[in-house]
Amino acid sequence: MSIAAPGDGVMGVHSASLRTPVKTAGFPENQTTFAAARSYQQWKFTYAP
Repeated sequence: MSIAAPGDGVMGVHSASLRTPVKTAGFPENQTTFAAARSYQQWKFTYAP
């Protein structure tokens, strides 16, 4: 699924899966929100210029 950018376009993607992530630790400091996610649906990959 895509994450809409302000105005027009796409600024990221995420999954609709409710499955539990296999990886739950060992993320870089700027990606610690992934460790707290209970499903892949909470993993969001975005780009901010």
